[in-house]
Amino acid sequence: MKRNFSMNWYWEEMIKDWKPLLSFEGETRHDWETWRSKAIPKLMELIGTFPKRVAMEPYVEYSVEDGNLIRERVVFDSEVSVSVPCQVLRPKDMKADGSNPAILCSHGHGLYGKDPVAGMKSNPDMAHNIERLNYNYAQQMAEAGFLTIPPDLRVFGERSDGKDPFPGRDSYNVNFIEGVILGVRTLTLNIRDM
Repeated sequence: MKRNFSMNWYWEEMIKDWKPLLSFEGETRHDWETWRSKAIPKLMELIGTFPKRVAMEPYVEYSVEDGNLIRERVVFDSEVSVSVPCQVLRPKDMKADGSNPAILCSHGHGLYGKDPVAGMKSNPDMAHNIERLNYNYAQQMAEAGFLTIPPDLRVFGERSDGKDPFPGRDSYNVNFIEGVILGVRTLTLNIRDM
């Protein structure tokens, strides 16, 4: 008899014959519409309830020229008592009529959040990571003519509750667990913020 104690082995066994519940296997527009009519309600069920909408009340804290770009620090509200800090980058010569293409630039699962994505080299480690990983994509896309918005998502950057709020633990994981206990999904909160 084979005994197992490994969760990694358990997951590997589970996925051997696993097929996602709502895999799209069609070919026509009708197939896609039929699939979508089932997939969207399931997605919304899994995402959970979004926080109540509030007025965004955006506030531009500063606006500075940086080479050929305008950099703005903007803060807006995403729900009651929760605000989102972000950078807004645009070419200096961009029209102010709202007709310009814009890109929302989400950061990865890293300590610094939006700042390296916006090309902010505020310390040597951040500057090194930008160079090594080509991580200043919001800045690069703004230089290519787009308006870009990199926000700090929850638990990252300015929204991190300090450098190490849960010593030895991944703070996103801790917040995820706290949310699950309360029936709230952190991914849903970040979707709302974006």
